[in-house]
Amino acid sequence: MKKFFFLTCLMMTALFAFGEAKKVAILEIQDNEHVLEHGQKIMLQSSLAKAVAKTPGYEAFDRTSMDELMGEQLFQQSAFADQSKICEMGKLAGASYILVSEATKTPDRKIVVAVKLLNVETAKVEISDNAVMGTSSEEMQQGCNQLASTLFDKRKSLFKKDEPASGKKKELLTRVGSQYVYDGSKMKAKEYEQFLVRHCTPAYKQFHNGKIMIYSGYATLALGVVGVGIGAPIMAKSTKAYTAGAAMVAIGAVSLAGSATLFTFGIINQRKSINTFNTQCISQRTPVQFDLTAGANGLGIAMKF
Repeated sequence: MKKFFFLTCLMMTALFAFGEAKKVAILEIQDNEHVLEHGQKIMLQSSLAKAVAKTPGYEAFDRTSMDELMGEQLFQQSAFADQSKICEMGKLAGASYILVSEATKTPDRKIVVAVKLLNVETAKVEISDNAVMGTSSEEMQQGCNQLASTLFDKRKSLFKKDEPASGKKKELLTRVGSQYVYDGSKMKAKEYEQFLVRHCTPAYKQFHNGKIMIYSGYATLALGVVGVGIGAPIMAKSTKAYTAGAAMVAIGAVSLAGSATLFTFGIINQRKSINTFNTQCISQRTPVQFDLTAGANGLGIAMKF
């Protein structure tokens, strides 16, 4: 009783850990050149279904299963349709993927099988591969096993999260005082701007717009100081020119307030460029690497970006 309870718990744990298997609908082998014998097509179809069924996390629907699920006539109508129609039929059958395959023969009578995996949700080819195999049942099964293994391994690699080879998190761009720091390097404002030109256009545009705002703020500040500096003495010395002096003071005050606004938004834009780089461009930047290689004509230097 204890052993039974333990095995039951183990099975439930496995189910929760690995989740529901992805269903793969395997369409009939396409032999456009009519070089395969009928028996070879059947063996090849069966070998593909067995290979997919043996792959952890996947469940195979062969042609017979599809016919039973969807009806022979309906399936025949979809067999020669475009990819989107094929994927619609796969959805009706409850499949997550459609495996489309084509076979031909080489001059030495070996079989070449090319397969592509369609995602029924996007109706796009997710991954493709091909393999060469013999014509015996054992060779077909061995070739299909290797083909399925390579195909689904490629799919895992394709959707695996991009992480640094060292396993460490990518360093973020930060600002310390008046300097910008990234990957151990400190940059002043001008150096940082050139860095963004090379590595992140959206962040560069934000930083450059902020720079223009700050320069405009200096110009507006100077205009405000001049307006107040000239207008105030005129108001104090001459009653006749009081109105003109007051107007200059008013313009100067507005300019001073405007300069403060331009400074504020300019600094905000420059600070936002840091977040833009970290969220949009940090994964695209790769350090330049130099490789020294020996060739037939001597030594050569290769740069990797």
